Amino acid sequence: MAKTLHADGANGGHAYIFEGSASEIGDYENPTAADIGNLYFHSNLSYLAESQILEATITHPQRTQNSSSSKWSGTNYTVTNGSQEFSIGSHTKGLDVPAIGFLNGNQMSAGHVIQNSAGSLRSVSLFITSNEVRVFEEFVTFQYTLPAIDVTYKVLLFDYLSSGSGNIAINMNPTSFSAGFGKLNTDYKYTRRQNTNPDFYLSKDKTADVANGGLKLVPPNGISIYESSNYNGSFTGSTGTGVDI
Repeated sequence: MAKTLHADGANGGHAYIFEGSASEIGDYENPTAADIGNLYFHSNLSYLAESQILEATITHPQRTQNSSSSKWSGTNYTVTNGSQEFSIGSHTKGLDVPAIGFLNGNQMSAGHVIQNSAGSLRSVSLFITSNEVRVFEEFVTFQYTLPAIDVTYKVLLFDYLSSGSGNIAINMNPTSFSAGFGKLNTDYKYTRRQNTNPDFYLSKDKTADVANGGLKLVPPNGISIYESSNYNGSFTGSTGTGVDI
């Protein structure tokens, strides 16, 4: 079936693209939930559009073992712990910008473990300020030193397009196209469901589990990326919904 584009420029109204013929234009002016599966775009709906990609390789420095001779004291064990922040890059989208992070090609979770050795452990989390994307590292060392490690980060930042702007329902020229008062624009890359080799996954299920003092991480793609030796739980994770941009 053909795709149909409709833009009500005369009345400053809707712009939408749907799977169907021109005779069905009126059916999609105010779409119902049943119509969503046939819609490619509608100016009344909100969208996430990727608008910036930040990439950086960060060297996390060596974290030295606890060298104290009294770190073993009966049933008490003394660790060395600390934290450090690193910058991935700057942005101009404010504090509430939606983002997806990747670490060495894997989709990140909060507290993502990047190093461990017999009680010494290093984990990282992404956070966003009003003008910067940063990495927060936490580490704990005991009897083993954690060597310096290079980690490549990639962060996708999105614009949340909930309302249009201006008074142009549709505009076309040889190098660009926009519709829906700026919500549909060839300057953006939009999110869409993709079941085969998606760019990332979204999941409402949990992505980590703790058992017997051990940790297991399974990101939204359903593939385990970390399991400590003492973990004895039954958590397997799940594959979320694939998304392309």
